[in-house]
Amino acid sequence: MTESNDGQFRIEKIWSYDNHFIDSYLRLFSDCFGVRQGYNSKWFHWFNSEAPFGKNKIYCAIDNDNGKLASAYGLLPLQAVYCGATKSCFLNTNSMTAPEYQRRGLSSQISEYAVANEMSDFILATPNSINTISIKNIKRVLGEPIESLQFLQKTSFQYKIKANRDIVNITADNIHNLQFNDEMWKKYNFHIRKDAQLFKWRYFNNPIFAYKFSAVVKDGAVVAYIVYKMFFDAENNIRKVHLVDFAYMNDDSIFRLIQDAECYALEEKANLVNVWCHGMCENDKNMFESIGYRIADGGNVCFIHPSMNLLERKNWHFVLGDNDVF
Repeated sequence: MTESNDGQFRIEKIWSYDNHFIDSYLRLFSDCFGVRQGYNSKWFHWFNSEAPFGKNKIYCAIDNDNGKLASAYGLLPLQAVYCGATKSCFLNTNSMTAPEYQRRGLSSQISEYAVANEMSDFILATPNSINTISIKNIKRVLGEPIESLQFLQKTSFQYKIKANRDIVNITADNIHNLQFNDEMWKKYNFHIRKDAQLFKWRYFNNPIFAYKFSAVVKDGAVVAYIVYKMFFDAENNIRKVHLVDFAYMNDDSIFRLIQDAECYALEEKANLVNVWCHGMCENDKNMFESIGYRIADGGNVCFIHPSMNLLERKNWHFVLGDNDVF
């Protein structure tokens, strides 16, 4: 535990989650991100306690005068693979400060304390929104953003018939019976390490979102997969299909899975299909552009700390599903 610069707040790591803390955390979440259906204690435990690589490390600033939870910062344990070697990794999650406590430097103080206390090869961060304050706070602790994350999108779908050949619908019941071929990821210099356990937590145990998970299977092994979800953009009154995760050994297999997702978009009367594509993976970007996907407005930036350890910055694979977890 430590004190804030002005002495009004104590900054500490939360080791256990009682009902009082969970209620305070969910209230802070709503104050910062708006009231969202389903973000309750069930979601809290799924996200913070049940991830396969360990509990989310939550750091908080608590007002000494009234005991109120003023700010929070999370580091979710993951494993990354960089140039073939497994590395320890944290994903920065749910960095938030209550409106009445903003512009006092709490976010920077908490993140500095958390980063100094947690040992890891890398820390990943992608801000929830591209705004000056959020970017400025992250820069203070993690340095300059390492690369852009772009949305590629498609609004006219050429596929009308599903490509069923070799395609398997993956479920929570059959995922542990399948082997995921490591060759899908070996072409990347950087990616999040994934297995059936992580997939099950991330996509099947998620209490809020429902995902479609399809794969091309040959000789009992997954050689390509794609995960997607329907999303209604209320601000723009359009329906979107997000391709949130994918990997593949060859273009033909992933093309068939994308075709399957686009048929789903047609059935659900979606206005567009989009995918997060890392700026440092030209192969993935070129593959999507070859079938009609184009760069859309918006996007995000990716921070990785410490970036000086990353000498090889080509062929990265960081997808929306690696970050889109709250």
